[in-house]
Amino acid sequence: MFQYDKTESNAIGTLRFYRDINGTVIPMQMCMHQYTSGVIDDINKTYSIDSNIENGQ
Repeated sequence: MFQYDKTESNAIGTLRFYRDINGTVIPMQMCMHQYTSGVIDDINKTYSIDSNIENGQ
């Protein structure tokens, strides 16, 4: 979380966080999305991913 607070000052580019009307950065919210299944074939160097997504908390 500490590094998150430094992202704007350390970023290359124009990254800005959403701020409220007082100029305060809105707290970070964590979420997780993951594919329902996926397989990596090392021999063929290919992968197959089911495009359905699960929402975790």
